[in-house]
Amino acid sequence: MNVLNDFQFLGGVRHVCVIREGGITGSTFPELLHDNLTAAARMMLQMLAGIQSLNEKHNEVHIEMDDSQLIGVQLSDNTLFVLMADREINHALINTAIRSARPALLKLESPTKASSSQDKTAAQTSVPPTLQPGTASNKASLKPLLKKIALVLADYVGPAATVLFQRTYTLWSQEGQPSHERLPQLTSKMAAFIENTDKRTQFLLRTTDLISDQSTGETTA
Repeated sequence: MNVLNDFQFLGGVRHVCVIREGGITGSTFPELLHDNLTAAARMMLQMLAGIQSLNEKHNEVHIEMDDSQLIGVQLSDNTLFVLMADREINHALINTAIRSARPALLKLESPTKASSSQDKTAAQTSVPPTLQPGTASNKASLKPLLKKIALVLADYVGPAATVLFQRTYTLWSQEGQPSHERLPQLTSKMAAFIENTDKRTQFLLRTTDLISDQSTGETTA
């Protein structure tokens, strides 16, 4: 994963990942964001395919968020390199780094189930007991973040957000204990209520940013 970690030494780059054929082959993003990332990557590839069908030679998609941006760079027909970065970055430097690392990025293979399971176990072990999924303290800690997610949903579906949020939350909580690691599943369900593809992508990216900020705050606390 050194090739991915090296990108975080570039000014303004927060996280990076490589997504091939709908699966993540390497990532520095928190694991709880992977579901939303793969959904966003599919939409980015669709956008690029639409642009290229018009004989326009573009291989990048930039999506602006509140205090950051998500950049998708197409490495091959089915492979996308995704960066979350600050709004102000040195694009020329980053593009040069991507071109240089492209062969190594394309060689990344999906991690085995065994290593994935080990990583998940290690991540759960490092979580403070008061924040273990399913505990009362963990549920309480989700409330501020859930309110923010509901407000973001309202930006796209209007007043119906209150009913849609409650309905989706109830279904989500019945499928498993409410926890930070399951939040991408919740936001993915909510995204289904947004018909416009571009707006759906924006919703997923904004909520991904919220979840990432919350996760980073807990890690540094």
